[in-house]
Amino acid sequence: MKKLYKYILILIIVISSIMTVVEISNKQREFNKFYFPETLIVHNHTNNLKADTITMIILNKIMKYDDLTVEIYVLKNIFDTHELIVLSKIEKNKFYKHNYKLYIKNELRFGTLVDVIAHEMVMIDQMETNKLQLLGDGYVWKRDSAKYSRVEYYDRPYEVAAFKRQMDIVKQLKNLYIK
Repeated sequence: MKKLYKYILILIIVISSIMTVVEISNKQREFNKFYFPETLIVHNHTNNLKADTITMIILNKIMKYDDLTVEIYVLKNIFDTHELIVLSKIEKNKFYKHNYKLYIKNELRFGTLVDVIAHEMVMIDQMETNKLQLLGDGYVWKRDSAKYSRVEYYDRPYEVAAFKRQMDIVKQLKNLYIK
């Protein structure tokens, strides 16, 4: 039953990504202009064009954050396994509040990039609202101190929640971002 649930979740993610790519590809790429508070800082150190803009729109216009720093870096293949290709990873800075490092694969297709960033922004929101906390080698979800680092990726409750919310954020982003 768990495997069936995992495959259904993977299928939903793939279908969502395909729908995002098709819908965005079919539209003329005329983007709305946005203004952001100076206290929302996002730097893109990748070849993924618009990764910073997508991040800022999600954080500020959808999630209503105005005081965060996100540095976007290239994710190396060291996290990939034969079972899972990791497209992104988020880290909270332990020394500075509201400060994150987002690692994403370089040169992602636009639809995949949107999905990946939406997912990681949900993770940031989970950390900012203290639903998700980093402790040692694992995570604590909603104050439950069980070690989720031993649970398969698609079975982790914070990942399930992030995938569910990610789809709604992608829809909102498309409505805001593209004229």
